[in-house]
Amino acid sequence: MSTPSTQNTCLTSTDYDKGHGRLETRICFVSNEVEWLHKEHKNWKTIQCIIRIDSTREVTERGNKKITQETRYHISSLKKPTPQVALRAIRDHWSIENTLHWTLDMSFNEDYSRIRKENAPHVMAMLRHMALNILQQGKLQQKKHKRQSIKGLRKMCSWDNDTLSKFISKYHSQTESS
Repeated sequence: MSTPSTQNTCLTSTDYDKGHGRLETRICFVSNEVEWLHKEHKNWKTIQCIIRIDSTREVTERGNKKITQETRYHISSLKKPTPQVALRAIRDHWSIENTLHWTLDMSFNEDYSRIRKENAPHVMAMLRHMALNILQQGKLQQKKHKRQSIKGLRKMCSWDNDTLSKFISKYHSQTESS
């Protein structure tokens, strides 16, 4: 992104985020010049732009200020996004990823899993995702479980086969109708 040919064509924007005792500054650079990438990687035709984010984080703890800097690169299929749109898309993506990971960890203790051999970790991750989807759908459809946590619903299903059957059949009928 700092080559002479792309330096003049980068769109930039600066974003500030303050909270939880930290100040984060993000400078976003977006380049739509990706023809060279398409020539080099024939299967990457959907890439529309390259995004660079220079991030500076200032954290103050007990009067000590700690500053860290990081540069992240992203490729995107968004067509000619503004830097503000690119920043929002990246932040939204990571928000979803972090929320999913947190939910899986809190509800299924995923971080403590000792499953490590062959494809077993991948299979278990798929099963956890399926279970999470079933529980979330059931939570939305059954008013009496609306305020129950995913972990609590999981326990209820493990204690009572009728509850488990209701969740699975509701999910199954939902997926068949869509």
